[in-house]
Formats: sequence, structure tokens, C-alpha cells
Amino acid sequence: MQILLRKNPFESPFRTALLDLMAFPGEELILSTGYANISFMNSYNKPEIMNSIIKANTKQITLLGGMLKDQTNCNEFELFLNELQNECTIHQINLKFYRANNNHWHSKIALKIKNGHPVASIIGSSNLTASAFSVYRNIPYFTNYTFNHEADIFIWDNHLLRGMKYKGLTDTICTKSSLLELRQGLINKFLSILNEDYDFTLRNMDNLLNFLREGIPYIKNFIIENLTIRGININIDMLSTLDYIHHINTTLNKLAPEQTEVQQHSVINITTQGITQHTIINDIYNELIDCMLNYMSEIKATSNGVFCL
Repeated sequence: MQILLRKNPFESPFRTALLDLMAFPGEELILSTGYANISFMNSYNKPEIMNSIIKANTKQITLLGGMLKDQTNCNEFELFLNELQNECTIHQINLKFYRANNNHWHSKIALKIKNGHPVASIIGSSNLTASAFSVYRNIPYFTNYTFNHEADIFIWDNHLLRGMKYKGLTDTICTKSSLLELRQGLINKFLSILNEDYDFTLRNMDNLLNFLREGIPYIKNFIIENLTIRGININIDMLSTLDYIHHINTTLNKLAPEQTEVQQHSVINITTQGITQHTIINDIYNELIDCMLNYMSEIKATSNGVFCL
């Protein structure tokens, strides 16, 4: 059993754990989420998600959700659901969707079922959204979505996953050079936002940008103040970009001069007996099924106003 902590934009232990759980052998995947959006199934995420699901020879996906009283959330959820349905149709996977009768479902749980028994589970704060699942290491794939600080528990039953000898997640290793490259890409992105949106001459920003390149963590507020004085409105994309630069600078500043790698301490291992894991996963499964039967309804149509009330 492990506790997973997301602390920065360039790693997501929830992503690694969920992809592993999806790839575990088993006929059914159960996903419960409060929020879901189409960016979870974007061109960067979808291939890994579907490859993991297909690898497990999954026959059915059961989706439970979500926080659907708000029309915007409802529309996003429907886009995600339709994209998932398209993929399931292509790969001949049965998809069932259940929504809460009061449209107010906030539980975040993933379960893998093998031979009718739950063998692994993730339970915690992460939704099926890009802000929980995506990582921002490769600039070509960079999007405008922010990340969330998340905490999840990953539990698996090695007794029922015979032959896998699964050991769980390990802490991510980031090289100093990759972080420097990512930071430069983010600085370039920040410049492009200014040029594109404001036709702004950047000569007067040279000193500020040099501060960014030199890795001063708290220069963000100084830049925002400078731009505000010049009459430039700060949008969400600019703020998130500066946030990512801040996280990288903070990480780099903790490194000794001779260090070439940084270990992201985001996984906490908990030693338990097999009977404990088995009991916890079964209890989660039974409670979730009980809620599904008593408080949710299966929705078969997602168009012509049937999905969104």
C-alpha cells in the first residue's frame, strides 16, 4: 500500500498508479469521479490510457459520476464520456455509466476487478481531469491547464495478482538538465503569450527574464507587479506558466552544485499484511457497489438533452 502525493507540475504519481491499475489483468475497470473533462482524453493522455486498458483485456468499464448540477461541469463530463464511449466501441469494450440521482457525486475511486474479485484500488482526491493526471515535462505537449496538489492511496492484493510480483511505485527521478530545458521552454512560452496577446515590446523586461533564468523562485510577484504597472492584464495562462517556472526554480535551488538529478519524494510506502490489503479493497468495492445500487441510475443515452438536465 502506498500514499501518493502530487507536489509539482512535472510528475503525477496518480497518473503512474492509475495506468498500472488499468493494466493489471482483470475483466472490469471501475472508475468513480466527481469531475471529468475532455482534456483527460487528449492526444497526449489517451494513447497511454487506452493501451493500458487494452493490455489488461478489459471487457467492461463502469463509470460513476459526478458533480453535474453545474452546466459547465456537466458539458465537460459529457464530452469526456462520449470520447470514452467512442474508444470503447472501437475496442469492443462494454461501457456503463451511472450518475447520482441528485447529480452530486464526489467520490474518487478506481478499482480493478479480476474473476469477480477486486484486486487493486486507488482512493483519494484525484479526479479524471488533466490537472490531476497530466504531467508537463515535454514542451510540445504543454497545455494551459494548471495542476492540483493531490493525495491518493494505492492498494493492491498480491495474493490475487499472482505472478505479477508487483512492488508499487518508486519516486520519480528528474535530471537537472531536463528541468533547465523545461524552464527555458516555459520562459519562451511566457514571452510568446505577451507578444501574441499584447503586442508588447519586451526590451524593458530583460532584467526580469534574466532573474527567471537565474532561478530566483519568488520573482513571479515582481513580474506580475511590473506588468500590472504597464497596464497589462494577467491571464490564467500567464499565471500558470509563472507558477511552473516557480516550482522548477524552487526545486533547482535545493540542489547542491554537484547534483545532476533530483528525486521527487512523492511516494510513501506502508507495509501491511496481505489480509489487510484484501479486506480494505473488498470494503471499498462493497461500499461503492452499495452506493451505486441505492443512490445512482444507469444512463444509456448522452445526447438530445438526456445527459444534461
